[in-house]
Amino acid sequence: MITQDELEHGQHPFRFELHYSPMHHDAYLTDPEGYVATMNGTDPDLAVHLAVVWQNGIVACGRPIKEVFFPVGATDYFDSAWRDVRDAVSEIGDNPVYTVLNLCRMRAFQYDGVIRSKAGGGRWGLQHLEPRDNALIEWALTEYAGSDAPAPASAELIRFAQSMLAQISAASRKL
Repeated sequence: MITQDELEHGQHPFRFELHYSPMHHDAYLTDPEGYVATMNGTDPDLAVHLAVVWQNGIVACGRPIKEVFFPVGATDYFDSAWRDVRDAVSEIGDNPVYTVLNLCRMRAFQYDGVIRSKAGGGRWGLQHLEPRDNALIEWALTEYAGSDAPAPASAELIRFAQSMLAQISAASRKL
C-alpha cells in the first residue's frame, strides 16, 4: 500500500506502508501484528511497478490512473529495473520466467523508451532479439500465461542472462 502523498511527492525509492503477496501469507497468519509492523519501508522495485501502472494500467473502479498516479522518470525507472536484473546470472535458475521476461522488458525500454509489462517485454523480445533466443522467450511467455512446459537447460538460461546483461550494459554506455 502506498499513500496518495507518496504518489504525489515521493521519490525513488518510494516508501510503502504495507506490502503483501501470497508469498507472505503464512508469515501473516503466524503473526499478523508482527507482519504488519515489519512490512513497510522503501522499495527500489516500486518505481517499475508504478511506471507500468502509469503506462499500461486498467482502472477497475475509481478515478482515472493519471489522476491518482504520477509518472516515474526514465532514470528512476531504469535504476529500479536494473536493480531487479543485475544479478540475473545467479538468479535465473531460481526464477527463470520472471528473469527472462524482465530482461526482455528492460532491453525493450532501452530500445524505444516504452515501459512494458513482463509479457509485453517478452513479446518485444520475440521481434527484436536474436532468433536463437525465441524458443526460450516463448517458453517464458507460455509459463507466465499459466501453461506448463519443460524448462530450458540451466546453461541456456545462464547464456541468455549473460547475453542480455551485456546488451543492457552496452546500451547504457551509449545513453
